[in-house]
Amino acid sequence: DHAVAAGIHEPEAIALATAGADGRPSVRMVLLRGAGPEGYVWFTNAQSRKGGQLSENPHAAIVAHWAALGRQIRIEGPVTPATAAVSDAYFASRDRRSQIGAWASHQSEPLTDRAELTDRIAQLTASYGAYRLTLHRPEFLTGWLLLGTVLLLALYNLRRRVTMLPIGADRQRLQVRRVANRLQ
Repeated sequence: DHAVAAGIHEPEAIALATAGADGRPSVRMVLLRGAGPEGYVWFTNAQSRKGGQLSENPHAAIVAHWAALGRQIRIEGPVTPATAAVSDAYFASRDRRSQIGAWASHQSEPLTDRAELTDRIAQLTASYGAYRLTLHRPEFLTGWLLLGTVLLLALYNLRRRVTMLPIGADRQRLQVRRVANRLQ
């Protein structure tokens, strides 16, 4: 909420780290679409590289960094696919162009050229765009729920001092300790 109030561009942007069965890490930026007591949720193509990694090794870490506020947050833990109802509701909330884009995009698959994607979008728009038919969520678009807890909330001020706020499994208690005097 502070990031939104501060006018930060895309405050919901997070770095998502995953690893496949081979243990090799991979990180990319995604948009956090929900956070609450049940966990942290984002949506992706289950057939993409990250979708495959999450299926093979259901653990992830996310980091949100808001430099303008002098804050970052790190969360890691197990993941589980969101329910179909959650994924359906998210897809229904997207605007029509975004829904068509989800159907047209084959994440992690190389394109011959940009025209290949724009042709798919044009075909889907011709079929569905002019009509207000319900466009159902593609089976491959699913939400992922990170069940972890906040491990670190770093607050830093202009003197470059860092206050780390580790948060344990009990979300009601917050233990505060100063861990570093200076960032190198």
